[in-house]
Amino acid sequence: MIDQLQHLLAWVNGHPTLTLVALFLGCIAESMVVIGMVIPTAALLLPVGALVALGSLQFWPTVGVAVAGALVGDSINFFVGRRWGARALDSKLAERYSMAIARSRSLFARHGAKALVIARFVGLVRPFISAIAGTYGMSPLRFLAVEVFACVLWAAPHIAAGVVFGASLSLAAEVATRFAILLIAMLIALGLLVWAVNGAVSLIQQRANGWLSAMLDWSQRHRQLGRLGQWLADSNQPETPALAVLALLLFAAGWLWLALWWGLGAGTPGLFDTMAWQGAQDYRSPLATALAMAVAQFADWQVYLPVAVIVLLALLSQGRTRAAAHWLAAVAFGAALSLALYWLLKVPDPINYFRGKSAVRFGGRDLVLATVIYAFLPVLLATDRSKNLRTLYYAAVTGLIGLMLAADVYLGTVWLSTGLFAVVFGGLWVTLLGIGYRRHGAEAIPAREVLPLALGVLIAAAALESSSELRHEFESQGPAQHRIAAPAWWSGGFSDLPAYRVDASGLERQPLSVQWRGELDRIDSGLRAAGWEVPQPLSWESSLRWLAVSAPIATLPILPQLHAGKHQALMLRKGVDDDDQWVIRLWSSGWYAGGQAIWVGTLVHQTGRRPLGLLRYPRNEHDYVSALAALGTAPAGFEARRATHTRRDANDSAWNGAVWLLRPRGALPSTDAATPTPSQAP
Repeated sequence: MIDQLQHLLAWVNGHPTLTLVALFLGCIAESMVVIGMVIPTAALLLPVGALVALGSLQFWPTVGVAVAGALVGDSINFFVGRRWGARALDSKLAERYSMAIARSRSLFARHGAKALVIARFVGLVRPFISAIAGTYGMSPLRFLAVEVFACVLWAAPHIAAGVVFGASLSLAAEVATRFAILLIAMLIALGLLVWAVNGAVSLIQQRANGWLSAMLDWSQRHRQLGRLGQWLADSNQPETPALAVLALLLFAAGWLWLALWWGLGAGTPGLFDTMAWQGAQDYRSPLATALAMAVAQFADWQVYLPVAVIVLLALLSQGRTRAAAHWLAAVAFGAALSLALYWLLKVPDPINYFRGKSAVRFGGRDLVLATVIYAFLPVLLATDRSKNLRTLYYAAVTGLIGLMLAADVYLGTVWLSTGLFAVVFGGLWVTLLGIGYRRHGAEAIPAREVLPLALGVLIAAAALESSSELRHEFESQGPAQHRIAAPAWWSGGFSDLPAYRVDASGLERQPLSVQWRGELDRIDSGLRAAGWEVPQPLSWESSLRWLAVSAPIATLPILPQLHAGKHQALMLRKGVDDDDQWVIRLWSSGWYAGGQAIWVGTLVHQTGRRPLGLLRYPRNEHDYVSALAALGTAPAGFEARRATHTRRDANDSAWNGAVWLLRPRGALPSTDAATPTPSQAP
């Protein structure tokens, strides 16, 4: 996935004209009737702004293209409305969007030409308002004048927001590009998930009565098989038998699906799961891991069970017996189904699978029950509430469940297929129970009587739950240790170690031009004695120094970097002048020679960068070869030699493969010490 993103950015850099053409067509589609309702503005313009910040596109030409595309799309709608008038808006196709058309007409009737500006920021009416303007006989000249203003007011701020985001992403790339990309992907996925769930909820609410009527008609025609439909949909029939039978059918279908997916107990992940797992590991970083640990706690029984108990007690104390009964049924049936899957299925999670443990039980048990508990709460609270409030409840819970699923997949507690199954399984049970609840005397429950208690217990339980066992299991998945004889490493085995820093750094690839054998404390002491120093620590307070555009580079905090998902173990700087400095970073390689660890690192030249004259921060230069001279002579107690990494990419012209090898002095026979020191090497 990282390579694909790099190729995409490279393509944009190589084809800026085609990128702008795609933006132009996208803005036309975003403005058109029907199509524009499914294309969110943020998803179209914010990424383009990020490309502007990365230097792939220019700001004002990009704004001009977006304005032109939106203007063309709105103009098409306007002239369709002007030519065919009410016939176009009253057609059978338009009947599906009668609510949006009615709101557009009301908006234009109240605000006139100003409605064109307002509608640019309201997704529901944006595609229709220009057609309404044409239908109402607005003059073309006035329409174009207002539209140009509206499109500029719409495009420029959205793209500028993307520029700000992209600029911050450029800084974040120095810290954890993996995390930044993962965050973007998560936000997009959560947005799409919330949009899909809200759409599904709206569809169900609009057509539920028709579906239930059809179910009752079918039940009356098929008296034996149709009794389930009568029990569930008929408010005069008890729903408990239907829910019990449907729960068993749901369990049977789920067990069969998982058994077939996992080869009837073979316990071997397929391509879908292995690709998802590897993709998650590509974006592994300390910050992402910490956030995943925090989110994953919401799917622990120590967190969701206290929430279930406090909600049940709150409903009982308020005399909401029917709601309490359905809440108890949701938890009880959900627990029974998840436990049954746990005991009857042997599906190892990724952590245990890669440890060779294939007899582990179904790892999605907690995710099933957490989904049931968190998803049924808005079903109770949404009764007799406004559409906007119902949408808010369902969107919040959808986001939480989506984050829990992503965290569990990232941490390796579930495969993506079993995680998706657990969420869908729990969601189906909540849907069935919700239908029964709504058709059998649903009670309106004030959110203020339940929601604060549930949120308070949720936060308190999550704060008390440390997930230390999960953290230990995840962090123990580190790479295997490698051992090599000290003379073999010194003479040529160093080429078996990685040549580049493993991170998603866009088009840049940073060479690991230092390999240092020895104790880290001794290395640190030797470098400090040679004039290297600890840089300013990065904190919220010190980061404010980036706003001082004339500050010496020595006073600016340096952003940490990642290698293979880990922060550097050592970072030191050596000043050149107020604008330049050298920075060395070392990471654990997982390799050992002669009983001592081998550290891999980077030597970079940094300058103080001033983007747009707004801030100043240290930025790596690409001259990796000259940076090697920064070591000067080997620190006291060490000896060094310059070698060539044989596994360098032949297409990498920014680095010639030079690598400094350093080891404790006297570690090998004197014949090995005859190689030149850094000061003697060419």
